[in-house]
Amino acid sequence: MHFQRFKVFEEVIIPESIASIGSKAFADCGHLHRVNLPERQIFIAKDAFEGTLFFIPTNKA
Repeated sequence: MHFQRFKVFEEVIIPESIASIGSKAFADCGHLHRVNLPERQIFIAKDAFEGTLFFIPTNKA
């Protein structure tokens, strides 16, 4: 499920049942400022939070 460009999200809570957050899942959710992740480790695609405070671009040389 993707929530790309949902401008109303300020916080998301990722339930324990989630194993991964896919590509651009929360991209461009400009008001998103809090993400609560499960206690266990999950896979998060490098561009899952593109366009938010949580996205850190990487340099590709």
